[in-house]
Amino acid sequence: MARDKRKGRRLLVLGFVAAGAIATFMIWSNRSGQTEQQLPNGNNGQVAADAPSNTAPKRLDDLPGILPEVPPDIHPAEAPTPLATVPAPASEEDAIQAYQRGMGLYRDQDLLQARSVLSSAYFSDKLPQEMAEQARAALTELAEITLIGQGSGVYAGDPYTGHYTCQAGDVLAKVERSRKLHIPWQLLIKVNNMLRPEDLQAGRRYKIVRGPFHAVVHKSQFVMDIYLHRNGFEKVYIKRLPIGTGRNGATPVGMWRIKLGGKHERPTWYPPPNSDLHGPVPYGQDNYAFGVKGLWIGLEGTDENTLPLTDYGIHSTNDPSSIGQAKSLGCIRLADKDIELAYNLLYEHWSTVEVCP
Repeated sequence: MARDKRKGRRLLVLGFVAAGAIATFMIWSNRSGQTEQQLPNGNNGQVAADAPSNTAPKRLDDLPGILPEVPPDIHPAEAPTPLATVPAPASEEDAIQAYQRGMGLYRDQDLLQARSVLSSAYFSDKLPQEMAEQARAALTELAEITLIGQGSGVYAGDPYTGHYTCQAGDVLAKVERSRKLHIPWQLLIKVNNMLRPEDLQAGRRYKIVRGPFHAVVHKSQFVMDIYLHRNGFEKVYIKRLPIGTGRNGATPVGMWRIKLGGKHERPTWYPPPNSDLHGPVPYGQDNYAFGVKGLWIGLEGTDENTLPLTDYGIHSTNDPSSIGQAKSLGCIRLADKDIELAYNLLYEHWSTVEVCP
């Protein structure tokens, strides 16, 4: 009898232990789920890095599109939806008609539709030179007003912009990663007219821009064109920047992307073997190649011509007179007023750079 009582007590204790374990597991699971919702990338608030480079997209068509779901802090009316697709002009006559329509929309202050129609006409490469230049000037101004300008607004129906309500504990890099914007966080400072990242305030709405931005280099013209393109949405022209290139054709033609971990401010310069100088050369010293700005944007190749190549990049320069000339050791040079824009737009791993003859 006593043995039966002891056995009953043991079973009762085991039952309580099992129930406690199940309750603990349920609480832990719920908390874990909440953490994953609050911090989309986990890691105790540290945002996970992009995918390894061996899984990175090699062509623009491989880039993922806009998030299909509506983020919880964005009202459905503000969710990204594509504008009506503007057909690419099939002939010069079509391109001219699109240009004329786009300029009319621009004069009428229908900014998003003007941006769409003029981009279509410009990217067709069928416009006469004078019209192409005028379209480019209008598109540059439209990009400043609607997309990248300091303190620029959010226009209803723009798939590339929106609002984000800051949460307690947010930092700009976390906002960018959690929203999968694919833009440098420095651009968020500019478009929201902030002085520094620490000015972020919980409960306040901020403008966001959905990237990535990309670049095309025309070596023969010594220019770099920057544009915005996310899969599922149309290309939008941003701006043309004058550049310097490598002497004797030393800037390789082909497809590149911004190297993951390849953007640096004031890095030590290590002159390449074909330089007359010997390194390392720290920022601020004589012969420092990246000049006062000291900005470096590293490139990595993505096609058969560029894959084997290393140590190429886009950077500021200590020789402003070299802009518009082929004088570098192979890299692409930008003037101080332009390198900062490129640095704030081109995003590691996602932004592509096409170098054309």
